[in-house]
Amino acid sequence: MKRVILGVLAGALVLGFAAQAQAVNSDDFSGTDLDSMWQVMNSDKATLTVADGKLKFEPKHNSNVWGNLDAAFVYQETNGDFDVSANFLMDYGEVGVVSGIIAYSPTTKDHANRDGQWVTLKLWGRANDAVIQYQRRENHNAALGYLGEAPGYKPPAGEIPIAMRMTRTGNEYRAWYKNEGEGDWIAVGGTVDSALANPVRIGVYAGIDAAAGGNLTVWYDDFIEASNPIASVDPNGKAAAVWGELKQ
Repeated sequence: MKRVILGVLAGALVLGFAAQAQAVNSDDFSGTDLDSMWQVMNSDKATLTVADGKLKFEPKHNSNVWGNLDAAFVYQETNGDFDVSANFLMDYGEVGVVSGIIAYSPTTKDHANRDGQWVTLKLWGRANDAVIQYQRRENHNAALGYLGEAPGYKPPAGEIPIAMRMTRTGNEYRAWYKNEGEGDWIAVGGTVDSALANPVRIGVYAGIDAAAGGNLTVWYDDFIEASNPIASVDPNGKAAAVWGELKQ
């Protein structure tokens, strides 16, 4: 009888924990403030504005995502699987910059035994051009499925519209992008096995890795979770369309 009771109690605890797991929600950034579903890490590293259906990052310097997660990071917490995408536009010049999607666990030790590990799909803007990278913390080991530079993609520095997507299934992560937010999803790297301890913070970021100089502005036009989409959001081609609106 004790075994039965203990089994029932254990099951109830598991169900209770699952019920408390926060679902990842879509957001079209309507209104004038971030929705309460979001939290902000490193809020002092960027000016964040919500207006005209966009989340605007104006990052400060010394805000990179490589050895540390120092960039402003807007996130939701989850214990479960997700399939998220974001359309955004990065405008920069004369400095190294980063933006993209990241899944971050502050309680997981990384491969160098430091607190905090992540999986990120990153748009890295350099002096003359930008590349897409698929990384964990300070590492993009190809043998593990990561990628230091996605082939066939190297737009010039300046105005870059793009869509990115990342999925988590258990401990497996996959990533894709769309050039200018159009066409089919293009896979980046392989399936990555990363045991990020829950809760995982999933969201978007932007930062300037240098101590001075240059400029960066990033507009996130929407954030879509495939299992909980927004009816009004049609992600295909939206990044390019929004860039046209911003330039008018």
